Amino acid sequence: MVNVLNMSVEIVDCPIVRESGGLAMSSRNERLTPEQRKIAVNISKILSESRNFVPDLNPVELKHLVTERLNEIDGLEVEYYEIANIETLQTATNWEKPTVGCVAVFCGEVRLIDNIKYPTV
Repeated sequence: MVNVLNMSVEIVDCPIVRESGGLAMSSRNERLTPEQRKIAVNISKILSESRNFVPDLNPVELKHLVTERLNEIDGLEVEYYEIANIETLQTATNWEKPTVGCVAVFCGEVRLIDNIKYPTV
């Protein structure tokens, strides 16, 4: 997107810092109860497991699967889950270019975000 808009900005890709259970580190995590923390770790677990479905499922199918699996967990409600081209952030339709899955999930009243890179096929 920076290239498309011809911005003089450098994007530095770095790994997500995670808590010991896998939850993406955020100041919002402090608002989670101990029980909600146990539930919230399922976000990163399901995202990580979703990599196993590439290339068997296309991005649209995987989006539905991940959303369904997250919503099946009591205490989690998906606001959105999108799989997009890393460069353009346009919705991905295949695995030919680098893609990222981006999710926002409510755990109770706390909105949590996470993402995962998918392999190129």
